[in-house]
Amino acid sequence: MRPDPLSPPASPHAEGTMNYYLAKSDPEEYALIHLERDQKTTWDGVKNPQALQAIRAMRPGERVFF
Repeated sequence: MRPDPLSPPASPHAEGTMNYYLAKSDPEEYALIHLERDQKTTWDGVKNPQALQAIRAMRPGERVFF
């Protein structure tokens, strides 16, 4: 049986380490100034399965470069 491509993968990093992510957005749709204002957002409309896995694997406290 194949694993569900939309479920978050097990963390490949040892416990206690921090993951770093790179996120991008179309500035005309959602720019950095919007994220600074909102402080928190929901990423919807992501269709790439690998991108969805990465988003679901994100945990509070991990760093995201936007």
